Amino acid sequence: MIRVPLIRVGSRVYESGSQRTVPNFQKGYARKFSHTPMACLMPPKRREYARFMNVFETVHWAKAVIENEHLLSSREKYLLGFVKTHASLVEELNDVMAGYEYMEQLCKGKGLSHKTARMCRDYVVRNFMSKGDRVRRLGDMIINYFNREEMLLEGDETHNICSDIIESTFGYFKDRMSPNKNNGYTPLVLLIPLRLRLSTIEDCKSFNAKTAIGKTKMEDIKKWRVNNLLPNPSIKRMNVLKKVS
Repeated sequence: MIRVPLIRVGSRVYESGSQRTVPNFQKGYARKFSHTPMACLMPPKRREYARFMNVFETVHWAKAVIENEHLLSSREKYLLGFVKTHASLVEELNDVMAGYEYMEQLCKGKGLSHKTARMCRDYVVRNFMSKGDRVRRLGDMIINYFNREEMLLEGDETHNICSDIIESTFGYFKDRMSPNKNNGYTPLVLLIPLRLRLSTIEDCKSFNAKTAIGKTKMEDIKKWRVNNLLPNPSIKRMNVLKKVS
């Protein structure tokens, strides 16, 4: 969750207003070469919306292209020349992304506390405030963010601000749900609380699957589905067409 507020302040600096600083390599250039031998060297795909949220991989790709230009053929250098055009911006964003990754890993691993907030501010002062106007403005915003968040801490408490557990739990569910969007949510969504219940080896050892299966019947699941889920569009389609035929 620490990435979201940091990305928001970054987007205000680099993508605010009608003119966007971050070039959209994927849309502007990569699509031209998607079905050519150059496709393997094109930038990674990013979602069109929340572009700055997904800019990390693109910046790393652009940095790699610039540093390994000597390995490219003359044609590849010509076609990837647009990256070198933005070389100064790529270097700047690479430094910013390195700072973001440092602060993100620090707060994910050790939580948000007075100590980690101070460490993040010190990092920004050392690595952002000696750069250009744009990076310094970003640094001021980040320092203000940590100042505001630190004011909410009571005593020596440490807050867990990592959403990886939530994201991995929903990712586990999405990996098993039907790719057909018309199916909607099914009782398979009960995998989410089940996974949280069995999140550790100790929980799995103490869980009696035989007792749980004996206590829960299919009728119980059907009642839960009726009370908690919307009607399934695929079932409705099947029933309506079945009656018509």
